[in-house]
Amino acid sequence: MADSERRGLGDEARSLIADPRCLVDGKWVHGEAADAVTVVDPASEQVLARFPAASVAQAHTAVAGARRLVDGGAWAAVSPADRSRLLHRAVAALDRRRDALVEIIVAETGSPISLTRGLQVDAMIEHLAWFADAAARGPLGGAARAVSCLTESLVTSWAAGR
Repeated sequence: MADSERRGLGDEARSLIADPRCLVDGKWVHGEAADAVTVVDPASEQVLARFPAASVAQAHTAVAGARRLVDGGAWAAVSPADRSRLLHRAVAALDRRRDALVEIIVAETGSPISLTRGLQVDAMIEHLAWFADAAARGPLGGAARAVSCLTESLVTSWAAGR
């Protein structure tokens, strides 16, 4: 923690990077790779965080676990409305941590605050909110309804012009 305290990260930002873990097949675990990931503040060259990377085996297990959830597991059984609600909960959680996320990204990339806030945090939250809304419209995201309306409109226009 000493490095992040010297950098001036707030308590919430420090808590978000205090114990990084990977979601592997439904469990939060520490990386098992021999190499560590070191995050350095480019402005001060101080180490912000150091943690073990995920191993190749962990990455394969994570992808296989996610694939199972999508192909017939728990996620496949979640209704579009419930998926939307879950994604909106994630949006709300990220929104509550917006300032801390900006702090962390600025510290690890050296990006200007305004650029980080607008393009790296606000846009990410807005994109996830869009997908949360799209989830409520179902697998085609409302496209089937739009195509149906367009087709009816074209057929009606064609028939009226005959």
